[in-house]
Amino acid sequence: EPLQNAGPATGQVIRSLDTLLDEYYDALGYTRQGVPSREKLQELGLTEVIEDVAISGRTH
Repeated sequence: EPLQNAGPATGQVIRSLDTLLDEYYDALGYTRQGVPSREKLQELGLTEVIEDVAISGRTH
């Protein structure tokens, strides 16, 4: 919904914070819950923690 009476921002549409956060996590290679994905952990050389994170049920 466009902003009303917002000075220079009047009429502009602000995307929801949830959408922005999802896009941010996607760009980082994280899950939507903010946890590094298996691929990201491998990329960072953190293979030793992949199983621990997977066991906790937090990676995809």
